[in-house]
Amino acid sequence: MKLRLKNSFQKSLAQLLFIGLPTCILMFALLRQVNFALAILENNWFREGVYFLFGMAGAIFFYSYRFRFLTTALILYFLGNAVFYALNHTDLGEFSAFWLSIKFYLFGGLFFFGWFVGVGLSRWRLFTILWSIGVFVGFIIVMTQHQPIRISQFTSAFWLTLFYSVYIIFVSEYLRNLEGNVLTNRLFLRKTALFTLVLIGFIVLLGLLFKSNFETVGKDLASGQFNGKNNSSNMTKKNKDGSLSNNDKLNLSGSLNKNKNLVFVAHLNNTLPGSEAPNPLYFTSLYYNKYDTASQSFLIDSLAPSNDLFQPDPSQIPLYFSKVDSTAIRNSKATLDRKVVSTEVYKVDLAPSDFVAPSTAFMVQPIAVPKDYKDKFKSAYRAQMWVSNLNSAYFVYNPAGDMAMESFQKSRYSILRTANDYSKESSEFMHYYTAVPKGEQFDKIRQLASEIAGNDSTTMDKMLSIRDYFLQKDAAGKNLFAYSDNPGVPGIPSASKLTYFLFQNRKGYCAYFAGATLFLLRSLGVPSRIAAGFLTVDRSSKNPGWYWFYEDQAHAWVQVYFPGYGWMDFDTTIPDVNTQQAPQPDGTPPLGNLQTYFVGDGTISEISKADKSVVLQLKNFMIQDKSFDAKPEVDIRLDAKVANVSTDTGTVNFDALKKGMHITAASSDPSLKNIQATPTDEPNSLLQTIPTPTPVTEIKIVSQENKANMKNENADNDGKVHFSSWLITVFWILVVVIIVLTVTPWVIFQVLVKKAKTSTYYVHRSIQFYLNQLSIEYDSESPEKYSREIDRHFGTDLEKFSNIYQKYKYSQQPLSQEELAFSNQILNKFRKKINQQISWKTRVSKFVMISPVFDFFANK
Repeated sequence: MKLRLKNSFQKSLAQLLFIGLPTCILMFALLRQVNFALAILENNWFREGVYFLFGMAGAIFFYSYRFRFLTTALILYFLGNAVFYALNHTDLGEFSAFWLSIKFYLFGGLFFFGWFVGVGLSRWRLFTILWSIGVFVGFIIVMTQHQPIRISQFTSAFWLTLFYSVYIIFVSEYLRNLEGNVLTNRLFLRKTALFTLVLIGFIVLLGLLFKSNFETVGKDLASGQFNGKNNSSNMTKKNKDGSLSNNDKLNLSGSLNKNKNLVFVAHLNNTLPGSEAPNPLYFTSLYYNKYDTASQSFLIDSLAPSNDLFQPDPSQIPLYFSKVDSTAIRNSKATLDRKVVSTEVYKVDLAPSDFVAPSTAFMVQPIAVPKDYKDKFKSAYRAQMWVSNLNSAYFVYNPAGDMAMESFQKSRYSILRTANDYSKESSEFMHYYTAVPKGEQFDKIRQLASEIAGNDSTTMDKMLSIRDYFLQKDAAGKNLFAYSDNPGVPGIPSASKLTYFLFQNRKGYCAYFAGATLFLLRSLGVPSRIAAGFLTVDRSSKNPGWYWFYEDQAHAWVQVYFPGYGWMDFDTTIPDVNTQQAPQPDGTPPLGNLQTYFVGDGTISEISKADKSVVLQLKNFMIQDKSFDAKPEVDIRLDAKVANVSTDTGTVNFDALKKGMHITAASSDPSLKNIQATPTDEPNSLLQTIPTPTPVTEIKIVSQENKANMKNENADNDGKVHFSSWLITVFWILVVVIIVLTVTPWVIFQVLVKKAKTSTYYVHRSIQFYLNQLSIEYDSESPEKYSREIDRHFGTDLEKFSNIYQKYKYSQQPLSQEELAFSNQILNKFRKKINQQISWKTRVSKFVMISPVFDFFANK
């Protein structure tokens, strides 16, 4: 008995080319992403894609005959299991048999999956819709979960997958309704090409409309802030104004994204004891005191006991006025070998509200950027810190061959070995800073800590033992641990990344070294925490004490507490040669700041653009570094002809000044040089000694929006907010797509109606489209019988028009004037008759359906 064909060979071949081939290309790309994430797959994505292709092609051609899917699928399933069982019990050696069976299991799974997709796309209409939605969602999930994200990769994957999802619905529906040799059907080929071009144009238009949204979402994904399970992260985050900040949490991810942008430049007046040689210090931004086991990330805890973090907002402090917090010194618990050190920080990309300085900072004073450097630096501040003589940026790893530093290092080790034990520290302090989560993975770390430094008696020696552990070499003389921006993650998503780093992979970036060091120390009962900020690299001797900080110097390290000496920096990260090298030679430091004689802070009550003068309602002021409050507040006129006007984001024009704006005006004019003041002087009497109008050289706009904006930005950097923005973007794209699909039938009908005014052919097409869209169908063998049934049901004259149309189409005789007039009037009358019997609600509900459109153009 000869099997009956359901589809011709040509139609099956068309399904393979127009449906199967695009689907397989997408699956190749999807498998490639999965292979990059899971090392166990051995990067055999091409071979795996071929398995899927064989399954899909086999199903399309196999089911072109009238086989039942369920029966044949069960036979295929049991046959595959039989082969798997046979391979698993073949005497090829235990390992070979196991590995061969796993390979076949992978092949069988992908082949059967391709088989199921092939029959679904070629036979089942509902499957096509569900498949397109599933592919769209699945591809985006894979992109966001298993690949270090680049913005271009993310956006390309999104739009290409959206294109495929819409394309596959149209083409599969079109092909399903065609018979014969589809590959030679010019109408099908022409319409498919036209639809593809229109869809590409639509996708491009959507891409342009939502470009900024996808750039934002892509950056969030690239910085590892989509959710707590991402595989890529940044040490910094980009704010809405384009500035940079340290991330609010420290992720352990599969890769670290780095950039070489200049963030800030700083001068530090710290030197080695008894020497003029610079002693660089790390610049601290924040502390990570807590560990979240669910997301495997380190978090900020503002309620940490004895919190000595000084976090002012320099953008909210008037120029040259200071903010001091002595509690930071008290909470540092440091009294031995400490001194006050100052630094000046000149911001390039660092956020206006951010403050970085060596530990432990307690004072900040915004200062003006020298006039010749206004185009390079946006703002600046001076800071003072309570610094240990025993601290240094090279506390663990020394610059090669630097004998002075090596000698200094040894002397520090000797001093810190004499530090008291922790018996006099509070139980709250010790419990908090030695806390280690419970669980098997942390039990392994405790055991390792005991093996590394269990016999050491001092905190200093425990630290050095941990350092030596990371520096040890294997039997071949190679370093056991290595620095890597792309360490990868365990094959099992829930596995501990720290134990994977310590016991298996042994490569990672600063977050891994700092996190492992933290828990090794805490397991030994040593109070410790993770600090984040920027590592300092002394690259040149041309400008001693000046340091350039680039984005890839954003860093994390451990701080260890020594009773009496306070918190000390320890950086156990294996040095990264790339970070030591600047992307360009360090520039000229911003020298030449003039001495400031007068500073006034207040709000603008009047502006004169003609002579560039400003009336300032003075609240407080400074003369020769002595500050006073204006009581009561008084107005003073400022001469701003030569003043530089700026915000925390750079220089602006004089026109940026507005009435009611909070500003700080400073003057280095020589006419104010001889004005002297003492703390006992009456403030308003001192103001009478100042020339009127007062010449000023610097006006700083104190923005009230910066703080609110930065809070919003910080909120935005929370994973849920980023996820919400992603959902909102996708929602609006779907809304646009749904609206376009919904109005498409109406638009097509209006185009046909317009063309019908001049063509009998389009009158016929308009009537047929209208009936098709309203699902008015009858089982009729000829147009005459079909028209007769319509006339009988709705009281129309369709049969008469059908005869006229047959004459128009097939006869050589032209239509008479009476026939032409009837054809021109039939469409409106026909619609009115139909509309009388079909409610407007039904008509609307029918005209928003897109599937009848596919049927119409496929069959008519």
